[in-house]
Amino acid sequence: MAVVAIEPAPLEGRPEAVLYAMMRESLDAEQLLRVCREVLWGVASYVNGWQAQFTARAVIQPVGSDTLRSQALTRARAIAPWLGGDGQCSGDRS
Repeated sequence: MAVVAIEPAPLEGRPEAVLYAMMRESLDAEQLLRVCREVLWGVASYVNGWQAQFTARAVIQPVGSDTLRSQALTRARAIAPWLGGDGQCSGDRS
């Protein structure tokens, strides 16, 4: 990151110091976000969080035969490993 290479001391007291601080904060925050998949962050939203998306998809799964039920169960069992299994965010698997 080129911003990290900038020495902030010469910017003190100048308008550029504010810009530098904002850019650095934004880049640092973005870097920290990489450890967790953002798709899993929608836990507070019962409307559009990942839980609601999985629930909506479960409702429309065809289960009218043994084969279709088996396929739906296979898809449902794939959710825990996708989430990381232990409820912890375990890196990008997309």
